[in-house]
Amino acid sequence: TVSSMGMFINMLTAGLGTSILAFPWGVAGASVVSGIFLVVFILVVNMWTIGIVVRAGEEHQSFDLGTLLMKLPGRMGSTLQMTSNGLVWLTLWLTLLSYVITVQNNMILVMPGGAAQNRVLWAVLTASVAYPLSYVPQKYLSFTSSVSVAVIIFLFGVLIQTLASESEPQHNVCGFGTGPGVVTYFSVLMNSVIIQMCVLPMYAELKDRTPAKFNLIVNTAFGTLILLFCAFATVGYMAFGNDVDSMITDNLKKGPLGSVVHVGISLVILCTFPIFVIPMVAPVAAFEGKEGIWCHVARAVICASVMVAAFFVTQFGMILAINGALCVGFFIGLLPGLVGLYLTPGKGAGWRVLMWTLIVFALAGSVLGFIFTDNEVKQLHCWWWISK
Repeated sequence: TVSSMGMFINMLTAGLGTSILAFPWGVAGASVVSGIFLVVFILVVNMWTIGIVVRAGEEHQSFDLGTLLMKLPGRMGSTLQMTSNGLVWLTLWLTLLSYVITVQNNMILVMPGGAAQNRVLWAVLTASVAYPLSYVPQKYLSFTSSVSVAVIIFLFGVLIQTLASESEPQHNVCGFGTGPGVVTYFSVLMNSVIIQMCVLPMYAELKDRTPAKFNLIVNTAFGTLILLFCAFATVGYMAFGNDVDSMITDNLKKGPLGSVVHVGISLVILCTFPIFVIPMVAPVAAFEGKEGIWCHVARAVICASVMVAAFFVTQFGMILAINGALCVGFFIGLLPGLVGLYLTPGKGAGWRVLMWTLIVFALAGSVLGFIFTDNEVKQLHCWWWISK
């Protein structure tokens, strides 16, 4: 079992992943005020939908997503279970691709030049190191969570130092504006905090669990993330303005501080990479009944495929936006909406209208997310400039 404090730390760590590197880029296309509103709105919606899933799980004593979905009537359950499994696999693959791109970008900035700055080289090296590490038990890699948070905190300090070193504003910073970049930031934020596929096993491990106790932990963790997300995104945007890259580490000046961030993030990703490979291979192991030849093939195919994709795909922010758009329609809309409609007893007509509204809203957000995958900073109509 896991204590309340342990669960709080796990949720906090889950939110402080590499997606946060794109937050300042997202704010550049949405503006500071709109960005803060999006952070609050998205995390509140996630808190609410997590609560729906957990209450249904407790009601039906189903503590994994597949089992809960099978409680839905007719073929709906089996269809959604297959859809869920496919989406989880695809979103994990896209996460691994974003990891390889992160290593490429950061290590190229550390290297002095020549062949060492070749993106293909770093994609090959990342996959080559990640493949054997994917055989290492997760308990030996769990330390990377705390190291990852430490690197993000250190980066935040570097951004504050960069902003404080400016005697006067040197970048365009929009305080409030509107534009299509709001949709992209919506998707990027969703990508960072959607954990609906994980919450039932997490809830099952909570010591002396009750839905109310779990929801309090979720609300506390997400409330803390609201403050951290807003601070990091705003400081990063104000430090570099509209010139901020989708991976903010690309903007750091060359020097010891920047090198520590680049190398630190790369090392953390190399150790975190296998943690995402393991659940992708798990269905193959279940099919074989053991760790057989096809598990080895699956690991090799996963590592090789993301390596080859990284030869051609370089847009870190775009990958995060697509991944977020992919997840929001199902894990924020269909999953909690249908669970709320069919597996939450004693609810009236108003509740059903609310669930259908959630489903339609999330599906619309998913469609728009696939259309807008850039921060569209040039399309932002700014109503109030902080500096110009």
